Amino acid sequence: MLGAGFFAAFIAQQGVVALALPYYQMLRGLDPLLLGALLSLPIVCGAMLSGRIMSLLQRQVWTERRIILTCGWVTALLFGLLWMVPADWPMAWQWAVLVMLCLCYSLSMTVLILTLKLLAFRLALISDDGQGIFSRITLFEKIAAVLYFWLFPLTQLTLFTDATSGVRIIGWLVGLGLIGSLCTLVAWQFAPERVRLGDSRMKIATDMAPTLSVHTRRQVNQLLWISALQFGAVGICISFDYYLLVYFMSAGDVTEGSMLKGALSSGYAIAGALYLPILAHGVKQWGAVVTLQRVLVFTVFGCLLKWYVYTPYGYWALWIDAVIGAAIWTAMTCIIPNMLTELGRDTGQDISPYLVSRHHTVISMSLVLAMLGSGELLNLVGFDASLAGNQTDSTLFAMRLLLSFGSFIFTLGALMILSRYKADRLIHS
Repeated sequence: MLGAGFFAAFIAQQGVVALALPYYQMLRGLDPLLLGALLSLPIVCGAMLSGRIMSLLQRQVWTERRIILTCGWVTALLFGLLWMVPADWPMAWQWAVLVMLCLCYSLSMTVLILTLKLLAFRLALISDDGQGIFSRITLFEKIAAVLYFWLFPLTQLTLFTDATSGVRIIGWLVGLGLIGSLCTLVAWQFAPERVRLGDSRMKIATDMAPTLSVHTRRQVNQLLWISALQFGAVGICISFDYYLLVYFMSAGDVTEGSMLKGALSSGYAIAGALYLPILAHGVKQWGAVVTLQRVLVFTVFGCLLKWYVYTPYGYWALWIDAVIGAAIWTAMTCIIPNMLTELGRDTGQDISPYLVSRHHTVISMSLVLAMLGSGELLNLVGFDASLAGNQTDSTLFAMRLLLSFGSFIFTLGALMILSRYKADRLIHS
């Protein structure tokens, strides 16, 4: 049942970007760099406050049930309000309201996500099948990933009078129907009389900066650096797939490009779900480190193939990108967290709050880097939304170069860090 909470959290986190990018940037013409800053500013605040929030969660001022229920519905209501800003307001007013809504939304969503992650890490810690717990959570996230990028194409249906009304109606349906209702379901499941997470066999570390050995701290940092490269640096590069789908492969047709992106995202999610039993078998057969190494090597070749896939004649090959590229994203959500849990178990104490806080901060800051970096690079390569499908050849070439060879270089970097992590584990095992 915890997976339903991660389903809601995934929709809350990714649904904003899925709707905001085509709606506020492509249709309402907001500057991509400013929009990236708008969407990233609240995430920065949430990341900076994650340690403080986790400290409050440790004190158990509120039960997990009450936190999930309250933050779930606050997040749901704010998700709907994000799309209600009138287009005829002065631009300064629009920005001010959007910033305020995004800040409140991010704070509520951060508390919700941290609570869910803390529950997941502690369940994995006291379980004999931590990999299975994170695999089931990842499955729910993959199901959400099949759906989330179809949000904007749904707003284009003829039953809506215009794009604005479509975005608003879909926004409220997602907020109330998915985020709010699923969080209510999870809160009911984790009622005090139904779960006892405090029965861990390990001592709970009350300090958010527990005393760790030098090699343990280094290994935690190495795993976090791998996550940062994937979600941040690689995230910047692969963000150009959407623009190539719209402005290169669909000649500037936003609706057609969004449909292609929706199909691609669904392909990634379906392939990612199919990888779960394969990765679980790999972890049992070879161990987490070797399995992750093989996934990264597989991904390196996939990065190079992107150069040939994202062309006007590459429609038929999009499934190849989905099949190859999905493996690493599945590994990031089901293997890396379990590896962190194993490092925590080796210390003999429950340092889940510390690990969750560090992991969440790194992921959040990496996503900020991806949003800001992609917005800045769009301006640097000469992208102009008003040109529609008439982008210059140099702009399209730069986008393809960043998408393919940029992700290739950073994936190699992650592979090198993992090799160092493997060597450290062998030395200190």
